[in-house]
Amino acid sequence: MKLSLSASAIKNWFQYRCERKLVYETMDHRLRKTIPILEQTLPAPWADFGREYEGAVVSAYEKMRGVGLLVPPSGESDLGERMSLEFLRGSTGTTAAYQLVLTGTSALRRDLGLEAMDIEFRRGIVDLLLAQQSDGRRVLRLVDIKSTHAALPFHKMQLAWYGWMLRGVLEQNAVDASVDAIGEIWHRPAGAAAEPWEVSAFPLRSYEAVIQDFARRELREAAARTVRHELDDTRFHIYFKCEQCSYLPHCSMAIADTLPPRKLDVSAVPGLSQQSKSTLRRMQITTVGALVDGRGQVLQPTFADWRLSTNGREIVERAVAIVAGAPHRIPGRVTLRMPPKTHVQIHLVADRDPMAARLATIGASVIEEGTESARVIRLVARAEDEAGALLEALGVVRDTLRRAHEANVRGAANVAHVFVFESAESVDLAEALGRNLHDPRIISELLELVRIFPPDFVVPEPSYRGYHHLPASALRSVVEELFALPARVSYDLARVSAALATSRPAPKDPYVPAREFARPFSSRLSLVRCRELAEGGADQKAIVDDVGARLSAMAGLAAWLEATDAALPPPDRFLRLKKAPFQLHATVDPLNAPSLEILRAQALLEKHTGLVATLHELAQPVDRRRSRLSCIGPMQLVKQGTNKGGGVWFLFKKPAEAIDADIAPGDFMLLLSDGHPDRVLDPSIWDQLSVKLHPPKDDPSLVFLTMGRKVFESPVFQGCLARLGKDGWILDRGYFDVNSERLATFLRHLARDREAL
Repeated sequence: MKLSLSASAIKNWFQYRCERKLVYETMDHRLRKTIPILEQTLPAPWADFGREYEGAVVSAYEKMRGVGLLVPPSGESDLGERMSLEFLRGSTGTTAAYQLVLTGTSALRRDLGLEAMDIEFRRGIVDLLLAQQSDGRRVLRLVDIKSTHAALPFHKMQLAWYGWMLRGVLEQNAVDASVDAIGEIWHRPAGAAAEPWEVSAFPLRSYEAVIQDFARRELREAAARTVRHELDDTRFHIYFKCEQCSYLPHCSMAIADTLPPRKLDVSAVPGLSQQSKSTLRRMQITTVGALVDGRGQVLQPTFADWRLSTNGREIVERAVAIVAGAPHRIPGRVTLRMPPKTHVQIHLVADRDPMAARLATIGASVIEEGTESARVIRLVARAEDEAGALLEALGVVRDTLRRAHEANVRGAANVAHVFVFESAESVDLAEALGRNLHDPRIISELLELVRIFPPDFVVPEPSYRGYHHLPASALRSVVEELFALPARVSYDLARVSAALATSRPAPKDPYVPAREFARPFSSRLSLVRCRELAEGGADQKAIVDDVGARLSAMAGLAAWLEATDAALPPPDRFLRLKKAPFQLHATVDPLNAPSLEILRAQALLEKHTGLVATLHELAQPVDRRRSRLSCIGPMQLVKQGTNKGGGVWFLFKKPAEAIDADIAPGDFMLLLSDGHPDRVLDPSIWDQLSVKLHPPKDDPSLVFLTMGRKVFESPVFQGCLARLGKDGWILDRGYFDVNSERLATFLRHLARDREAL
């Protein structure tokens, strides 16, 4: 197929990695219309904003001392080929050129190995080209201007494409100049800056090598595709990024509601990656029904596709749910993301305006013993409104936690927990706090909230530690870990609500977005609505109602999860986060210096983060941990004996697929057990399962472990020994931290020294 390649198509390939999008964008537009290929016209707020930002940057740059900028003639959008070539030759007397035109050349075709392919090259328009002198020779540096706050990899790929084009133009026109080895992306600064842009420089040649590889592999494959009315063999995959694609209506026909569930394209299954879809295609699995029928083949232990080997069970279960049209629990799955019972729930919603780099909305709802006791929703139309909105939301959280603390001091046993739906919302809230730390009111609230984490060294009871006090859950992650839903492509709040509507009982207050808030694969506020809010044209009541509906749906979903878990026999329950009654810790500020206290809080949070990461890994079933190479097992006991010091040694045989497990001699807190959640998810009994791993002598399939006599005789290990006998042993790695207590001790000494001064 004849393709006409452009810089934007190159950028889009590396941004979306979609062969179909590449072919559709570069094929003859008249052919595209006759097939026909369905397209949608998308709002372009980023493009409009980008043009405005680019104009502001160029205007500021032109005024800088020593800059002579060549700009397009009046009424023209670019320099044109003649003027561009004059600048390249150095005959314009200017130091930089704006909107310089590059054309395709035979040198470009040769360098990229495209001589035998029916490929055309569209003009390239370079934002800025800077001319410098190096060793008496003219050196040209490529600059691209982007309105994002960071230089992203696909931006650099676009500039690398311009590098190949520029090199070809210089050679074909015998211009005595070279392409600078460094490229630059000028983008919005992450924080306050004197200039309206920040420069991200990078080695251009490294990215040019990737472009060359793309031309010789993926581009060659794309050009070999056929697109006709009766045949379209372009590869595609539907996932969350497709919301930004003009061709989504066309691809969505493959997962339309009108199709039988078994006939849906396999990308309807949430969580399936592009790479895994390619793996399934090689296995002749292209539909949801074929995935269900071929589950035995998919679940074979293989490491050819890491994501499929680690997530294959969830992918298959989700395909089964889509075919059945009903949700079900994934057998054996448990989670440490949520406690089984909460008396005080704080639900938070946050929407981010990516163009303004600030929050657009923030909402908080408090549920106490099943009844909403407080709700606040604030819209952020201007940057100066963000701190006030944060303070109101944090105030609700603070007051709620204080009430829970006071009730527990009086003898209650209330468990408090914070919920978001998307984990990205917690990230957005954290970044918003970071942007406003110059406000003393924000710092005061933040230090107050740090008190929800107990400093371990002032808590004498062993069970009153670490993960028992993890404050927050992302409900989407809880659902994804535990349930397979008849939802297509995404587990966003609207689709989760719709998928659970057939449950008996179903969650209360499901989220059903109004038409203007409905999105293909997300339930957060769209960029278009964010821009309307910032520009004063939004229906603010409608936005408030949408945020409120999401808060209500989250509360209904959390209550449904608790009730579903409570209805199961204790061994089958899936909410495993053991959480003590809530208590604020007055000792969180013993250092009398905010900077020291913040440092200690950060160390404490880092320790808890490490423990949580370990526990989440241990919460995965054994087959998944094994495929992730994070455990060894199931092992067979070959021999055991007694050491001279009274300890015990074990010799195990491990399975072939565990040969490369990421567990090594010298690792701390290794746990020998049956791998059951009741054992590996309880740090308070890890000392009754701990062993040491020793290097293998000759046979890499053997595992040699030693265990202290006290550990061997402990009730927990003896229980495992009685249950397992010789088969089914699992070696896991727990969490061991040696530095946090040392750092805390050092900070206490530092604080005392400060007081002495």
